[in-house]
Amino acid sequence: MINLVHFPNTEDPEQSMPTEQLGGKGTSLAWMAAQGLNVPPGYILTADFFLPWFQTIMATTEWRSLDEDFPQQWPQQLEILHQRFMALSITPDQQQTLQQLTQELNAVQSGAPYAVRSSSPDEDLGQDSFAGLYQTLLGVRVTDLEQALRSCAASALDPRVLHYKLARGLDPFSPSIALVIQQQIDSSVAGVGFSLNPLTNDFDEVVIEACFGLGEALVGGRIEPDRCVINKLTGQIIDQHIGSKLESVHLDPEGGTRTLTHASATDLALSNHQVAEVSAQLIAIEQAYGHPVDVEWAFSDDQLFILQARPITTWVPLPDSLMSEPGQQRTLYLDAGLSKGFTTNQPISPLGLSVTQEIFKAMGRRYLGQWPESMGPDDVYIVAAGGRLYANLSNSFWLAGPSRMSASMALSDALVARTLADIDGAQYRSPKRPKWARWGALLRVPALIWRMRALIGTALGAFLMPAWVAHRHRKRMQQFDDLMSEIRNCQLPLNELMATYNDRFVHRFMNSSVAILGPALLAQQLIERLVGKRHPSRVALAERLAFGLEGNRVVEMNLALSRIARCLEPSDLEDSASLLNSLTQGTASAPSLAAWGAMIEEFGCRGPNEVDIAQNRYSDDPELLLHQVIGLAHAAETYDPVATHQQQREGRAEALHKLLDSVGPIQRLLIQRFNRVSMLFGGERDTPKHQLVEYLQVLRERALSQGRRCVDSGRLKEADEVFMLVLSELSESQSHSVDDLQTMVSSRRDEMTTLGRQVRNFPSMIDSRGRIPRPPPMGDDPSVMLGMPISAGVVRGTVRIIQTPDQAHIEEGEILVAYTTDPGWTPLFANAAAIVLEVGGCLQHGAVVAREFGKPCVAGIDRVTTRLTDGQQVEVDGGAGTLRVLSE
Repeated sequence: MINLVHFPNTEDPEQSMPTEQLGGKGTSLAWMAAQGLNVPPGYILTADFFLPWFQTIMATTEWRSLDEDFPQQWPQQLEILHQRFMALSITPDQQQTLQQLTQELNAVQSGAPYAVRSSSPDEDLGQDSFAGLYQTLLGVRVTDLEQALRSCAASALDPRVLHYKLARGLDPFSPSIALVIQQQIDSSVAGVGFSLNPLTNDFDEVVIEACFGLGEALVGGRIEPDRCVINKLTGQIIDQHIGSKLESVHLDPEGGTRTLTHASATDLALSNHQVAEVSAQLIAIEQAYGHPVDVEWAFSDDQLFILQARPITTWVPLPDSLMSEPGQQRTLYLDAGLSKGFTTNQPISPLGLSVTQEIFKAMGRRYLGQWPESMGPDDVYIVAAGGRLYANLSNSFWLAGPSRMSASMALSDALVARTLADIDGAQYRSPKRPKWARWGALLRVPALIWRMRALIGTALGAFLMPAWVAHRHRKRMQQFDDLMSEIRNCQLPLNELMATYNDRFVHRFMNSSVAILGPALLAQQLIERLVGKRHPSRVALAERLAFGLEGNRVVEMNLALSRIARCLEPSDLEDSASLLNSLTQGTASAPSLAAWGAMIEEFGCRGPNEVDIAQNRYSDDPELLLHQVIGLAHAAETYDPVATHQQQREGRAEALHKLLDSVGPIQRLLIQRFNRVSMLFGGERDTPKHQLVEYLQVLRERALSQGRRCVDSGRLKEADEVFMLVLSELSESQSHSVDDLQTMVSSRRDEMTTLGRQVRNFPSMIDSRGRIPRPPPMGDDPSVMLGMPISAGVVRGTVRIIQTPDQAHIEEGEILVAYTTDPGWTPLFANAAAIVLEVGGCLQHGAVVAREFGKPCVAGIDRVTTRLTDGQQVEVDGGAGTLRVLSE
């Protein structure tokens, strides 16, 4: 057993030791030293050295009593364990290793200071950084080394470490750590550097932050450092900011460190020459590692030292197919998975992307004939890559500039609309017109209009003959249902099924729900335009007409969930496993079974992240459904969706009456006509997505059927591995060797897992060099965040930021803050006092549910999930579209 490793070492024994022993930081330092980088020399006490102490701790009653379901109890329990850890005896093997280490350190330079740094096996890796959670001690003398080692090792028992592990899907109850004992650099200037811009995600920019003295004040967040942004290609300094640097940390001759305070600095810590040197090292380290890195560095006697390097764990990568060469024209992409009603913030599976692409192709054939088939890669508009579905905006800018596109997207995504309004179209417009944007394309317009005649006729007829169009719409919806029944009974393999039915699905889909969507949205807009903005009371009444509409699939699903919840007794909720068994085995009460069966029959195709066929539906995994039902059942005493929906209907009727009484005769007639259209068709807003999800569920079942056959033949290990293939690979799966097929599946699953952990929120827009455009700031008051008003009302409450609805819980009166939502979030809305969304507009799932639940809601607040923190007190004004921070 090797407990001590030296770096650099010409024999390189660390090269054969795994990260589980050296830890993430230790592995990185040893590797960089072996590459010849100027890393201060040091030693690594391996994880095996500390294993006896952790084994003793894990055998205690206090450790075994830690409960994953009650992390709020951890701090008190872990404080006791920390004290016990600090008092543990040293084993003979540990004593021997420490004596060896002490002798070697004294032989190098007696009395010299050292830095003791954590190096957990989970730390500083590609997915998890643990930044600032483990302890680091600077200026440690050899005489104080044992106590420093204990203190740093004990930080593995810090409650923050366990919480972070739990949140990242790691085992919080398997503590392990290695420690780096490294020559302390008495630096005059130190800091951190990033090989991409962490604020904009730009791959072609380096960011350097610097301070005087040691870097401790900077990495600890105690000062405002200097900040410099450098163009990687030219070396030019793009932006430079002098930080106040009110403190500096220096080595204390007696051991440890001392802090000096200063007046606000007016000088930069780094010269331009040093900036260039650090920048060059950052680029070199990134190239050596093959991914973006953040690096801690220091200058001593004008010599640059690399103190540590680790992968940047929160950045948005792009697949090679979407990237342009450095320095070349950039392409701007819109994430259609966020901005086109899909509302999924997770990577979409390869088969999910492949299926969606085929559906889009069928739509193209429906209205453009075979013309799209003749287009080349430079002409594409929709691109499926990197776990996402992107729209090529640079090509679109040939037809409509950013400002015009901004106006058209104001309803569907307020944040994207504001961002587009601030973009220079000339900068991003593709250098070559796509075929569909050339003048010759005008010759195809008559054919396009002819193919769209049903859509155009429905739009006009909805206003001229609304009752007749409503009757025809019901017939078309029935025709869609008949087609879905036919598809469900078809036993063709997935590829053949889609080849047979895709065009027919698109025909029925577009002519039923999509055809009526335009008139439904336009009618409400026309009412609001007639009222104008000069009479606030009339504006409020007009906006009220968008509430309480019949036929909304999201609202109907919420009501169906509530009916199940209200059939349950309090005792049913005590044992969720038994409750699930009784509902699925038919032994629950008759009303419960009837409500459960109705929900599965009507909405079994829905579920979290439902636009990806790889994701389970309620019919696949009843536990998903039960989780939502239980959430609503717990809120039943304070919230009744059925009663609320009835109140919304009555409020709508009252608002219409008051509005008609307040306007002139011509306006009255027009509002009555537009309101008729809105009442007949306004509830259909979610129907297109519901129909799409119905179709995807059938395709999912067919894919799983083929997956099970692949399992039976030994080609796949699990049926759901089929979702890691694209359609062409699925049809050709028999031609691949078993090893090749399973290697492909394993690699893609790992890529999706890494991407899901790495990207917290997929950006609405990103360019081909990774840059994420941001909207211009709104307002001068930093305590006020401005967004899009969705649902009126003013409330105050405590912020609760939620990334995924799985096992999440909202206390009554908390403010739900989320990036985006889908049906899986519904139960959380019941207890929430208000809803705040980063992505979306008035058509987004969360907006629709918030309005129908009568909850204040604001959408389109840039980076709200990172600007706010749990526990803050805020005021949400859904009518004004504002969020005001009241206290930290």
